[in-house]
Amino acid sequence: MESGELTKLRREATQKFLAAYKMRKQLGEVASEDNVPTMESDNDSDVREKCSRLVRPFDPCVAAGQVRILSGVENIAYVLVARKWDADSWLIVPFSMYSSPATDTELQVKLNGGVGLRVLQLWNARSLLTQTLEKSWQVHTLSDEDLADAITAWQWSVGVGELSEDQLARTGMPIMKRDDPRIEYQDASLANFAKLDAADLALSERQGLIVAVRADLVGRALSPFRESPAFGHDYALAAADAIKQVTANCKIDCVDATIHVRYAPARGELNIRILGRNDNPTNALDGWSVFGNEAIFLGVVHGADFAYKFQEHFDGVLILVDEDGVVHPLLSGTM
Repeated sequence: MESGELTKLRREATQKFLAAYKMRKQLGEVASEDNVPTMESDNDSDVREKCSRLVRPFDPCVAAGQVRILSGVENIAYVLVARKWDADSWLIVPFSMYSSPATDTELQVKLNGGVGLRVLQLWNARSLLTQTLEKSWQVHTLSDEDLADAITAWQWSVGVGELSEDQLARTGMPIMKRDDPRIEYQDASLANFAKLDAADLALSERQGLIVAVRADLVGRALSPFRESPAFGHDYALAAADAIKQVTANCKIDCVDATIHVRYAPARGELNIRILGRNDNPTNALDGWSVFGNEAIFLGVVHGADFAYKFQEHFDGVLILVDEDGVVHPLLSGTM
């Protein structure tokens, strides 16, 4: 049983959070009532382009202990990269935008990192793919001690281990009522990640499809990963020197559409457009995956189009895979 002094500390932390939360809501309501005119300009695109050049590139090297600012969320979000989750993903723990822990599953960190970097939302932890985290910016790195402090607290929050008295003193009080305003706060925090979570899940599903397709195709005695006859029998020889241009209308076995393939060797660019009746673009193959030689995943058809730039050259190997993982080799069509 915790001491009365410890309970007092935790209750005071929660009260500080509630006061800050109430004030921020009031400020938000005042701001929303202000009638600020929308400034429109003929040069909006130019302004956006200039701003984009000022944005720092993503930091692609992900490691445990890093504090990162995510992209793809509605509002600014700092997260701690806690540890590897599996071979392709990491456990991340978001920071609260408040300086005091709201609940018993929020932990105030020992090092005061400034606004937005003082409290970890243990309850809001999740796994994100490395590819998702690569599209973020590193702003800080926790010490080994502070990282271990965060990980053991998270383990406790999911039912493994115990909090030390020091850790417990840096948490808030549990939610006990249905009308507690902290529930609204948690819902807003979850909503901020909804778009990113959906994109990460879609990417994970796509990776699962890629693995399954590779296992299926590479193991076949007669792999469809060979030069497509749709590009002509002499293409493979010419492609070795990266000098032959491709312009071909292809078909597949189950969809009434024309797959128009163009490859410009001077730029190393492969473009695919999906055409329906009257040669109008069709979304019939949207979401389908495009693979190259040795089952290398090139990307996904979107909006009736696909584009890919080769580092070396296009070798004539091109396969489409539908959303169920069924392989569709390109067939010769009308040239």
